[in-house]
Amino acid sequence: MNRSKFIHLSVLGGLAIAGLESCSTSNSLTKKFVKDPLKMSLSREFVFWAHSNLKEVKTLTQEHPHLVNATVDWGDGDFESALGAASHVGNKDIANYLLEQGARADIFTLAMLGKEQLVIQQIEAFPKTINLIGPHGFTLLHHAEIGVKSQKLIDYLKNKGLTEKFIETYKK
Repeated sequence: MNRSKFIHLSVLGGLAIAGLESCSTSNSLTKKFVKDPLKMSLSREFVFWAHSNLKEVKTLTQEHPHLVNATVDWGDGDFESALGAASHVGNKDIANYLLEQGARADIFTLAMLGKEQLVIQQIEAFPKTINLIGPHGFTLLHHAEIGVKSQKLIDYLKNKGLTEKFIETYKK
């Protein structure tokens, strides 16, 4: 290795180390925004109950209001929030409660709730949205059919070519 290449690589290495250090949890900017993270076990419990138990969801939300936006990675990028859980099983009561508590709605929740104009507008603005998958590989079509069952939305999705209700994305 010549001297020029050595200096170049040394500078790049130093910058990389400085960059990593600036991202650590000990820097003052990060400390300003990062508080005590929610325990993963609590987030998993909350997402679990959000599939079917409004009483438990309300109890946990009252004890830990920030849980409404907690997300769990079940593995291999299969992310699920409590709202995502309620949405893919068509639980409108839990979904609406979470939205009232400040949960962030996504296109899957909107499809489940039959918010056809919002879903259609997003797909028209961002056409690849039609191929997104939600938690556990469920598609927009699944969410539209399990929830309010807006025939206009179901027909729209099918006319756009969406036929799968579930996509096995995690096959090896």
